[in-house]
Amino acid sequence: MTWWANSTRKSGFDVNPSLHLDLSEYDVGRAARSGGYHEADFHVWCGSVVAEEDGRYHMFASRWSRQLPFTCWATSSEIVRAVADHPSGPFRFQEVVLAGRDERYFDGRSVHNPVICRNPASGYALFYTATTFARPLDLHRPAGQRHFPQWLEAWNSQRIGVATSDSVLGPWRRRDEPILEPRADRWDASITSNPAVTLDDKGEWVLIYKSIAKPYVGDALPARFQFGLCRASSPAGPYRRESEEPLFADHPQADLEDPFIWHNGTCFEMLAKDMNGAMAGTPRAGVHAWSHNARQWQLAPSPCFYDRTVQWDDGTQTTQDFLERVWLLREEGRPSHLYFATAESPEGYFGIQNARNIAVPLIKKGK
Repeated sequence: MTWWANSTRKSGFDVNPSLHLDLSEYDVGRAARSGGYHEADFHVWCGSVVAEEDGRYHMFASRWSRQLPFTCWATSSEIVRAVADHPSGPFRFQEVVLAGRDERYFDGRSVHNPVICRNPASGYALFYTATTFARPLDLHRPAGQRHFPQWLEAWNSQRIGVATSDSVLGPWRRRDEPILEPRADRWDASITSNPAVTLDDKGEWVLIYKSIAKPYVGDALPARFQFGLCRASSPAGPYRRESEEPLFADHPQADLEDPFIWHNGTCFEMLAKDMNGAMAGTPRAGVHAWSHNARQWQLAPSPCFYDRTVQWDDGTQTTQDFLERVWLLREEGRPSHLYFATAESPEGYFGIQNARNIAVPLIKKGK
């Protein structure tokens, strides 16, 4: 994975020298070939990790059968928990945490994009994206189309839900309603998905979500994705939107996905996938930004924190066709590892194979 600390691409403003940004002190290390999380019979995606006092690391990930196309994340995903003794893994499957249920519920068919959060005062909150659709799953594709009918129905039903527990081991209490609905005739009229959640310095829940203005009806996205911001006093809400406009409205070409946010004690930081490279300078690389209030975001001095080239611990390197769903593990308040969903697919999204999670250590500069 290429480190961009010496990039000449700057963010266009002067950073207050007293501002502390966690990632400014770290380089990206070498990923363990034998680490991360992989299952032979399942596509594995996402990867949300929490370190426990017993010294073990718990990963909440999405998976669905490899007998189904990769695109069936929208129709057939479940959320599982895997455990490792080291942050790099390898992680081993422990249990299915959440799965689809009755189609009448918003999370009736597929649960995806897990985000595990721990609040010392109230236990654990597991945020996720969910879908539903009617009828048994039918993989038949109409002539000339890439998508089978239920895929479009499921994709357009995406909503964010949350389950809570007193323990990372469960049991998990899930709600029958999503925590955030789209808004008609707005920039976020179609879906709510890709939750990124953190607690701020006042103990309030801060949620960034992804949406799009129009439903998906064909083979091409109808608009670009954008991010919105909500806050709540509890993980179940109610969530209040902090702005009528999407985040990064001052970057009209921005096309971002898969946000990850945290509060470092001084300010908020974000990593996100830059689809077109308008902000990071490299398409599908990881853009790094910061904010005092989670509403107005500025690019970090070196905004491209990583690209899709992975350096491995056996001395080799590969450029991954997909490197997504970034998650940052912080231990004792310091960045420790990045986790990515990754896969190979020279044919693009519809031919993805070997979908799995990898763990990449962060190395303190000068060491």
